Amino acid sequence: MTEELIDKKEDIDKIINKLRGISFNQLIKHSHYEFSILEKNTNESLIENIYPKFDLVKLIKKRERPNKKISYDLYYELSDDTFVIIVLSFQTNPPILINAFHVKRNFKKFRKNLSKYYGRFLKY
Repeated sequence: MTEELIDKKEDIDKIINKLRGISFNQLIKHSHYEFSILEKNTNESLIENIYPKFDLVKLIKKRERPNKKISYDLYYELSDDTFVIIVLSFQTNPPILINAFHVKRNFKKFRKNLSKYYGRFLKY
C-alpha cells in the first residue's frame, strides 16, 4: 500500500477538476460513509456545504488501498483552523464518497506533524 501527499496547487487542481460540476448529492455514498456519519456523529450538512469549496483544499493524500483501488483524502482547511477530510474514489462516474468527517484539531500543526513523523513513508 502506497501513499502520496499532494500539496502543490497545480497538482491539487488536477484532481479537483474531476469534481467540478458534480454536486454533493450526485456522489455515490458508500456504505462505509453512511456508517461513519452515524458513528462519528458527523454533521452531514457541514460536509455538504464544505464539499464544493474546493479553494479550501490544501492537501490531498492519494492512497492505494489493500484492494488495490486508489482513493483521495481531500483536506479542507476551515477558517477556525480545524479541517474536514472528504475521501473519494474515482473508480466510477460520479465518484464514490467513501468517508467524510470534521477534525477539531489545528490543520497547520497536523500538517507539520504529518510531514515530520510520517514523511519517510510518504512520497511527495
